[in-house]
Amino acid sequence: MNHCSEVLSDETSPNQTASAISLNSRNKPTAYALVGHDVTPSDEVDRHTGAAERDPIMVDFLSIHATHPGKPEGDLPSTLNAQATPLLSHTDHDINRNRVRTPPTSILPGDPLPNAIHVSNSMQSHDFPMASGRILKRLEDEVHHSYEELRTLRKEIVDLKEQGSELQQRSQQDREECSRAVHALQEMAFKSWKAEKWLPAEHDTINLEIFTLQAAMTGWTRGATRDDSWLDDLSEVFQGEDQAKDALRKELSKVMVFKNDLLPEGLPQKRAKKFLLEALLAHHLFTDVFSSPFSFLGDESTSLDFIYETGLSWNIADAHRWRSDTLRLLSPEPSKYDKSEAVRLKIPPLLNNRANIQAENFFKSPARCFFVETPELTASLQKIYQQAAGLAYHLWTRRSMLKIVTRKDLNSFFHIDDQQMALHTSVQEDIENRLTGQPISLVLYPGVVAYGLDGCVDYETPRPWMPAKVWLYKPLSEKPEVLVGGDLEIKG
Repeated sequence: MNHCSEVLSDETSPNQTASAISLNSRNKPTAYALVGHDVTPSDEVDRHTGAAERDPIMVDFLSIHATHPGKPEGDLPSTLNAQATPLLSHTDHDINRNRVRTPPTSILPGDPLPNAIHVSNSMQSHDFPMASGRILKRLEDEVHHSYEELRTLRKEIVDLKEQGSELQQRSQQDREECSRAVHALQEMAFKSWKAEKWLPAEHDTINLEIFTLQAAMTGWTRGATRDDSWLDDLSEVFQGEDQAKDALRKELSKVMVFKNDLLPEGLPQKRAKKFLLEALLAHHLFTDVFSSPFSFLGDESTSLDFIYETGLSWNIADAHRWRSDTLRLLSPEPSKYDKSEAVRLKIPPLLNNRANIQAENFFKSPARCFFVETPELTASLQKIYQQAAGLAYHLWTRRSMLKIVTRKDLNSFFHIDDQQMALHTSVQEDIENRLTGQPISLVLYPGVVAYGLDGCVDYETPRPWMPAKVWLYKPLSEKPEVLVGGDLEIKG
């Protein structure tokens, strides 16, 4: 049976109709490229006929199919059912085949078919692979450039590490050379003073020696006032001649603040006598023993003091160096030479004799009204003064200068950040900084401050070896009443 002579019937499906219209489409796979399962007969006709004019019967067919998609062909008009499909000539077949190859764009549907396989214009164009190639080439160039930069950075990192290692080695060598040079200079500088006592002492070592001296003084005053440490007011010690009263008042004014000859507010009465005696002893010992480098020579120190003061008036560094060297000459290092050993052995007796005189002067001072002198107290106090004399001599052999900071040198108000003062142990520790700004009532121990370094420089900066120990009174604030339970409801 010739397929070209088939006539549309009621049993013919839309897909079969499309196949009948498109002859030899089975032999052309490319003809199915634009045909899907839901392709209507009108689309198939358009694909074959192109822009050709349609007869009235075909127009009627197309309008009915567009209005009733999916409706069986049995409902088509009788004129269309009765019309047989004309046979296609070879010429028409070739024309249709050519039209399938190059379908006019003017008759393509506006929206893509649901199940059709579409080929976009960009895919049909030769520009897409060319553009993709250019993009790929550019990306490859960028990746290559990035790899080159990464390789360069890695090389720079390696070079920097090598340079850093070389710098560290060079720095280590420089430090070793500097260390050797410093040791050599120290050996040259202290060639004549090889004894360890001339070498610079650590701050903590000096602080410990001063603290040990203060502990000995505290023990002595505790023993001196063991039997009678109670003191209600100063009227008890101001009994006697007016001259003695004035002398005692003058001594006490060096360590405490007077207010109508009354004890400092808050000072515990049961330990008031001990505190006042300890303050007077500390002030006397430090101001007499530590203030002058040549005080151990007694009256013979006048000429040396004059030279020292004259040098300080125009050349501070040379004056301190001269003072330090002079004291070192008077106490050379231990050696096998008889002459130097003889000179060295002369200094300790001079220090002890001068210390005993200073201890005796304290027994004769207005502070004697606070204790009763006994042989035991005298001997123990002499040892304390001798200990202080040896420490003072050792400190004055250094290049630095000593200064004793008393009440008149201190700020009248306490400040927790002031390095030249510190609270006495009897005062509650200022944890919350509540005592800053409170007036200082009593200075129990003066401060020991050094000026200058071992190189005879920087004599303007104070370096406290031991801060002054101050006492002040700050009454504890009453704690607010805490209301709990029913009390809170009643008072609320």
